[in-house]
Amino acid sequence: MFGLKKVSSFSLSSSVFRNWKWAFFSFLAVFCILTLFINAYLQRQAFIHYVKKNLEYSFNSLSLSEWDIAYDNIQFNPFPLSHLVDIENLKIYNKVSKSAWVCERFYFDNSILSPKKIKVYFGGKQFIKTIKSSHKLEIPQYEINLTLGETQPQNLFVNLHNIKLTDWFSVENAFFEINWASALTENLPSLPINFSAKLDIQNLKFNGLVDYPLGQNIKNISMEADMLGTPKNNDNFQASLREWLAQDGFFRINNFTINWRPLLMVGKGEFYLNENFKPILTLDTTSKALLNLLDDMEQRHWLDSKGVFVAKVLLNNKAYKIDEDKYLTISTPISIRDDAVLVEKIAIKKFN
Repeated sequence: MFGLKKVSSFSLSSSVFRNWKWAFFSFLAVFCILTLFINAYLQRQAFIHYVKKNLEYSFNSLSLSEWDIAYDNIQFNPFPLSHLVDIENLKIYNKVSKSAWVCERFYFDNSILSPKKIKVYFGGKQFIKTIKSSHKLEIPQYEINLTLGETQPQNLFVNLHNIKLTDWFSVENAFFEINWASALTENLPSLPINFSAKLDIQNLKFNGLVDYPLGQNIKNISMEADMLGTPKNNDNFQASLREWLAQDGFFRINNFTINWRPLLMVGKGEFYLNENFKPILTLDTTSKALLNLLDDMEQRHWLDSKGVFVAKVLLNNKAYKIDEDKYLTISTPISIRDDAVLVEKIAIKKFN
């Protein structure tokens, strides 16, 4: 009996241990799930506050410009397992030209496991509208993610596939990424980097409505740039931008490439805005077939004949061939300023 009693005591201890073990792990699992839900809830609340604040900021900024935003309905939901922000019939439009981007449904979402990664979705149909026409925009495959930091975004990742805009163009792939300063290690002595951006567009095909000198297909456009100087959060975007410009803020273009056969161009430079927010772009470029492009565009009366003639005289003195290349290679500065396109500081196209 002593032996049986001993076995019974051991069996009872094992049963109690198993019960406590399951109770402990059940409590731990519930605690972890609740922690995840609470963390997700707090992150969603923070993002909703961020969206509401920026909507007000956007309305204030757009009211001072020719643009505006409209929508039929907007819903915010801080609880997980539902759409974070849901907007119906979003419309961003120009009050003067009446052009607009219209999206039937536009919403944000995140997951419990990664609450700081906000995903953006399009629902329903999208259109680009002008005063005379409407063009359907299709983006069947895409990935748009916004990763949040403690006080500002850390990363914006956009990857779009097989874009089609009816009657205008199609794009096989468009990639765009921004990394904000908190994710960067490089700083200049004078101005800090606010963010670094990358853009890459593959196989852009025009529909043939415009007689482009180089044909309908651009194989690749890519660019890498840094924003130097950090704008402050003033009452509106214009005030923030004006202060950034006053502190010598600008965009440093580290690399620009366009492959639009036969034109092949690479360059780097800087992009500024003047006090009236008009662009000032300077690029140091090296290219092939630039002379051919100028000839074709002049024949179509897209460029100023006198300016092209003077610019070509200077370019021909610098042009050279590499091996058996069909087209000449030229290194030359190209800029946009004072409402004109300049090559070798010669205006070849004026916009006013």
